[in-house]
Parts: sequence; structure tokens; C-alpha cells
Amino acid sequence: MEEQSVMKEMTLADEADLCGIIKRMEDTQNIHSTHHVMVRLYIRLLESVAKSKPNPSVLPAAVQYGQTLLQVLHRLDGESGRLGKKYSKLCALVEYKDLVRRQEEGGLSQEAFQEKLGNLREYLV
Repeated sequence: MEEQSVMKEMTLADEADLCGIIKRMEDTQNIHSTHHVMVRLYIRLLESVAKSKPNPSVLPAAVQYGQTLLQVLHRLDGESGRLGKKYSKLCALVEYKDLVRRQEEGGLSQEAFQEKLGNLREYLV
């Protein structure tokens, strides 16, 4: 029953709420990152942030949870799996948005930005 209520809550949540749900699940439940509810939360957050102009405070969490999602997908489906490829691209887009945010806030020099962007280019093209 708990899973059903979390799934319903997830469908109504925005990015900030999704981060809170994930954190709550990590803190209060004995649910592993590979649990289907956690995977769905990670996917929903990543897709939501990738498709919109997210709240800047959500971007670091989306990058972190995106990496967790990729680790889970690679473990379950292999690195060349369809889902892994799809979410690698979405994760790269979210990382790009976070890089832009960090540069605009003065947290990254132009050189560091260009270097990190070069690492993401293969996924963004």
C-alpha cells in the first residue's frame, strides 16, 4: 500500500517535491536504489528537469539522482541497453543545465565550463 501512495504522490509532484520524496524514501525506508519505485522516481525527476527550466536548487540533486539511475540501468540492462542510452542522453542534458547554472553563478570558470562541456558533447549530439 505504501508503494501505491508514493506512486500517486509522484505523479502529482513537481521537481522539488520529487527530490523530497526520494530523500524521504532513502531516509525512512529500507528501499534499495534498484527498487522499482526508486527507479521510477529517478526517471520522473530526470525527465521533468530535462524537459523544463528547473528550479536551480533542484539541478544538483537531479544530476546526483541521474547518475544513480544510470548505475542502476547499467547494472540491470548493460551499458549498451536501450534505456541506458536514452537516460544517458537525458542525464547529459541535465548536467549541461547544471553546468550553465554553475557558470552563471560564478562557480565555474570559462575554461572549466568548456572542459566539462567537452566531456558531455558525445551524449548531447
